[in-house]
Amino acid sequence: MADGRVVKKDNCLVEDIGTLDELNSSLGHLLAIENIDKKDCEILLRAQNNCFFFGAVVAQARPEILNKIRANFADGDTTNLEQRIDELTQNLPELKNFILPGGSEAAARAHVARTNCRRAERRLVNLKTEIKSLDQQMRSYLNRLSDYLFTLARVFNKQAGLNDVIWNKG
Repeated sequence: MADGRVVKKDNCLVEDIGTLDELNSSLGHLLAIENIDKKDCEILLRAQNNCFFFGAVVAQARPEILNKIRANFADGDTTNLEQRIDELTQNLPELKNFILPGGSEAAARAHVARTNCRRAERRLVNLKTEIKSLDQQMRSYLNRLSDYLFTLARVFNKQAGLNDVIWNKG
């Protein structure tokens, strides 16, 4: 670990760091899409940086390092996500059904990032009892980030002229 501890590859901390890295990579895959709104590019890049910070929190136990890392994660990041979700939702049809991941290439990428984000959130919840430095801020941020990614997937489908894929209760 970054603080000098040696742990096995199957240690839950290594799993958590890897999960955050997967989320970070899927956000980078989203950023590779052409013609993403500038606001969304900024949000996704900020999310990548936050994932890196969260991974550092998991890997690092020394308080002086954790305080530096926390200084880089702003409370306003979660609020910014909520505001952007509201902005984007205004231009989307009301959601009356469950939807399946898919549609356009961009929407599919956003859904993959969303599921990676949900897994990272679950991992941090499980880790809470093992590392006291993990707090509600990070979990709240990841929760809102996954909602943002869901909304962004719907926006991408609309931009592509596609409807969301409705779940067939069948």
